[in-house]
Amino acid sequence: MRGNRVLVPVTLVYGNKEVDVQLVMDTGATGTAINANVADQLYIDTNKTSKQKAGVAGGGVIEVSVVQLTSITIGPHTIRNRAVAVLPPESYDLDYGGLLGMD
Repeated sequence: MRGNRVLVPVTLVYGNKEVDVQLVMDTGATGTAINANVADQLYIDTNKTSKQKAGVAGGGVIEVSVVQLTSITIGPHTIRNRAVAVLPPESYDLDYGGLLGMD
């Protein structure tokens, strides 16, 4: 816990790159999203990814990049070939690596 946030340790893999991050558990988010700085650590080129519109708290809409991660590991559970959104830099707080959604 940090303040009113539940932080979950997660290992993300993209190709042969791996990074350990803490994602905020967000039961209101339908999908998982990572910050652009985490995407940079995984060497994800967001210029070569598909774009999609995503709704945010308060009713706004932002454009996100969508990338297929090789795997996401949460505790003893590994999810393979999961699409996640990459949030634009102006849309997040650097205290955590992204949002762990309901997916």
